[in-house]
Amino acid sequence: MKIEPLPYLKKRNLLNDPNPDPQRMKRIGDLYFDMDLLQDALLFYEKAGDQKALEMILSRAMDEGDLFLVKQVIKILKRELSKEEWIRLAMVAEKKGKFFFALEAYREAGEQDEAGRLSITTATLLNGPPQSLDTPERGA
Repeated sequence: MKIEPLPYLKKRNLLNDPNPDPQRMKRIGDLYFDMDLLQDALLFYEKAGDQKALEMILSRAMDEGDLFLVKQVIKILKRELSKEEWIRLAMVAEKKGKFFFALEAYREAGEQDEAGRLSITTATLLNGPPQSLDTPERGA
């Protein structure tokens, strides 16, 4: 049986409920997590106050090099990443081609040399010739 995300209005109403049922919020968060909809899972885990699930989201975000999700989770958890964690995030992001995420993570780690190197890489990407989405590359 395929599980579908909640309709927007229902999701909004649940998240805006001033007295939510934490177990229900956790179950819904688990469903979103299983669907790999981590932003939505994060919202429900936050509403449930489920620290363990939030740590799970943080771990997945680190493994995916997702800087924005990492920043959201650490803000909710009221914790800081160590320099080593920022560097790990940067390296994963760079390996996955998420150069802007890697650049910012290196900056957060205080690794100015690496940030400078990636600044050049990202500038090259931004200033390179535009790639048309409707025409194949030469030789393809």
